[in-house]
Amino acid sequence: MDRTLVWLLACDDESRRLVWARATGIPWRKLEDMDGRSHVTLRKIVARGHDQIRVQMAAGDMKNTKNKKKPLYAISKTA
Repeated sequence: MDRTLVWLLACDDESRRLVWARATGIPWRKLEDMDGRSHVTLRKIVARGHDQIRVQMAAGDMKNTKNKKKPLYAISKTA
């Protein structure tokens, strides 16, 4: 859970609010009433937030693969 909450920091404020609302199960219709915009617009904002999260996750994956150290000794099967 902690890791996923950090992902939300990749989003801008508008996207973060809507991504979190959808993650907690608030229906599109209620978000339309609360926000005043159409569900089509809200879906585009949520998609933008998901893209921002996806970019951050991909950057984190690349960072993790670059920093992996090779073992000092490799164990090989010779039989």
